[in-house]
Amino acid sequence: MINEIRWQDALSNALATAEDPLVARFFQLATVADGAPRNRTVVFRGFRADDALLIATDARSSKVKEVLVSNKVEVCWYFMHSREQFRIRCDASVFQADSIDQADRRRVWEALSARAREQFFGPAPGVPFDDQAKLGVALDVEGESDAAEAIPATFAILSLTPIFVDYLELAEPHKRLCWSQVEGVWQSLAVTP
Repeated sequence: MINEIRWQDALSNALATAEDPLVARFFQLATVADGAPRNRTVVFRGFRADDALLIATDARSSKVKEVLVSNKVEVCWYFMHSREQFRIRCDASVFQADSIDQADRRRVWEALSARAREQFFGPAPGVPFDDQAKLGVALDVEGESDAAEAIPATFAILSLTPIFVDYLELAEPHKRLCWSQVEGVWQSLAVTP
């Protein structure tokens, strides 16, 4: 029965059965800045042990500044092949170089490609572009393991802890299920799509 499944299992299944697993890792993240919504596409980097969603970001980015002002965010994730949508309201936390818990930050850093790591050594996101500026530090093969050891202070993790999940399955017949926490326990409710 649809209302007996856990949101974590539904999302994990959508990721595992996606037609293109690389494309399936992209979702939209909405924050609020100056009373207006801000939306961008981010890359899913895995789950924390507490089922929070992880994304890598530059500590100097606008999304980090926005989360530090208001930690209420929303994720919208659509899986084209299975026609499933997840809208997930979250409390966001930022794990930076000075954070106590570094395990997830290190795990995500080590999973990044050398090319992805380069961006954290360049200019801050959103600054005026200078044709002459070197946008990243090229990491040679020997230097790749060293880069995994030395995580730059500019590298941060956003941890998105779900507080409400709205799931819509657009296969026929349409199904919709909402999960919310009541006294720390996830409860589901089937609703009209």
